[in-house]
Amino acid sequence: MRIIPETPALVRKAEAAGIPARFTHWASYRRQYISFQAGEQIMTAGDTVDGFYLLLSGRIRVYTLNPAGKLLTLVVCRAGEPALMGDVEYLTGQTSPNHVEAVEDAVLLKVLYDRERMEGDIALYHFFAEMLLLKMEMSSEEASRRALYSLPQRFAGYLLDMADG
Repeated sequence: MRIIPETPALVRKAEAAGIPARFTHWASYRRQYISFQAGEQIMTAGDTVDGFYLLLSGRIRVYTLNPAGKLLTLVVCRAGEPALMGDVEYLTGQTSPNHVEAVEDAVLLKVLYDRERMEGDIALYHFFAEMLLLKMEMSSEEASRRALYSLPQRFAGYLLDMADG
């Protein structure tokens, strides 16, 4: 993990992803641009989270470990796709339930929690609602896939998710 300085190119990426519009007073929030190398841990289950993470470039994987220690990929996110990490932790005040790692070199925008400002930010809570709905839809689709698709079909889907594209 390396904190990198804000550059015009990074600001353009954040703007192209529509991130500033998700916050009522974007300029007043403290934020960091952070780069992660492939295989590097971004979040670890059980750790306290102190900000929201939004993917600007690269690819990340959200996963959990079952009681036997086997890895279960929950979702693979690519830059340009809607992805927000830290929302559930912010809303519940709990630690991270999952692990997040960079599948390839990635740059994330971290917006540090500021409860006093954020609690009155209607645009941010609207974004939470959108992201939570998206997460519920993805979870439902994944459960359907596990129930209805054969093992070779699920494996092929996993390979497609992990392939460069």
